[in-house]
Amino acid sequence: MKLKLLRIILIIIPVAIYFVDIASGQASPCDVKQVLHNPKAPVLWSPDSSKYLVNIQDTAGVFQIYVGNAGDTTLTCISTAYTNGNCCGLFRHWSTRNKLQVQWHPSGNYIICGVEKEFYLELFYVPYYPLRLGWLQCGLWMDIWAVTPDGNNWYDLANTINGMTGPAFTPDGSKCAWAEALDTGNLALHKFGSWKLQLADFVVNGTPSFASTTNINPAGSNWIEPGNFAPDGHSLLISSDIGISNAEGQDQFILDIANGNVTNLTNSPMVWDEHGVFSPDGNKILFMSSYPYQSDTNSYHTLSLKTEFMLMNKDGSDVQQLTHYGVGGYVESSPGIAATGFWGKEDSIIYAQSLIYPDYDNWIIKFKGDCGNEITAVNELVSNSFQIFPVPAQDILNIEASIGSLNTQIIIFNTLGQVVKSFPEIKGDELRIDIKDLKCGVYFLQLKSANYQISRTFVKQE
Repeated sequence: MKLKLLRIILIIIPVAIYFVDIASGQASPCDVKQVLHNPKAPVLWSPDSSKYLVNIQDTAGVFQIYVGNAGDTTLTCISTAYTNGNCCGLFRHWSTRNKLQVQWHPSGNYIICGVEKEFYLELFYVPYYPLRLGWLQCGLWMDIWAVTPDGNNWYDLANTINGMTGPAFTPDGSKCAWAEALDTGNLALHKFGSWKLQLADFVVNGTPSFASTTNINPAGSNWIEPGNFAPDGHSLLISSDIGISNAEGQDQFILDIANGNVTNLTNSPMVWDEHGVFSPDGNKILFMSSYPYQSDTNSYHTLSLKTEFMLMNKDGSDVQQLTHYGVGGYVESSPGIAATGFWGKEDSIIYAQSLIYPDYDNWIIKFKGDCGNEITAVNELVSNSFQIFPVPAQDILNIEASIGSLNTQIIIFNTLGQVVKSFPEIKGDELRIDIKDLKCGVYFLQLKSANYQISRTFVKQE
């Protein structure tokens, strides 16, 4: 009788615990709710949500940039013409050069991208375009450019030696980090070639440019690739082979650009960990990894790579598998591998791409709660209450926003992206800004704090 009673108790306890967990809401907001195939290319919204862009191939198979306005499905290609310079080139027309690694500058005044070099020797000895395109997508033979959202003005920010990857801007847009390829030929010595990490100031003096470029490559790194910056503006997520003999076993690190300190988050030299990006609140990190397949010793090698999208805390703890491309029975089950992803502007969504070389498949990962988006509620509260008036304005610009006790900056940019006025440490919900000294024209006013960055446009008139 005692044994029978004990069996009943042992059965009841876990069942009771299960129902208590459900009733008490123990499910994590970062639990995956759904993985959906996305038939469309992912959309990148401008900081003020007034415009969006997509980076897709044209009818000739060349990646171009297309821009649309909020509420309008019409897209305009802005990257086939180069109006403020030589459009045709000595070797190839501008329209035949791929534009990749596309993103908005935090000011919203520019689109940043990699543009395929006009000429490189590999054009001759890698004539098979799909193969060459795959390498271009890795950043080889690319330079860094900026373009205004209308496509009328292009600016060459950085001419690289053999290519670059991952232009990453600080949240305020004042600095940019990128990895530059130094040697892509001696793969017997370095699996992915030799690269260096560069850091530059982004300045606008009539035209945008990089200034004070510095090599900040961590000691012991040959392969390095930046992800993005945390909201603090100095913690940069990187993929690298620091302390690893085979770069295929690259880890995720955080590099503090203020003091040079490097922290290894994954510490798994026989696991491929790459393409890490901080969540909007900086508390979570999305990355692709062969971690679920580490029992297969070939899973982290280039030609037999198996990867899934993973999630972890900013200190490397609580590693969680998000997708199952390599496992049968899931919506996303396919021959593809997890490649790159980014956090959507919407709550609790990741836009992800799987790779079946050289093509990509698009996916949406939905979470059960506000995973990685703890700032969303604050951002929406301020955005919904953010008003400026009168528009047009003459001497005084009135601002209303639910700022409360949050420390907020106000920054006013002209159409060239130059800061013409700034007001640090603003508090309160109603403010009056003196704009008598501004010239007549269009300006962008930005509210910025550690929790949000919201912009509005206004016109100054006499």
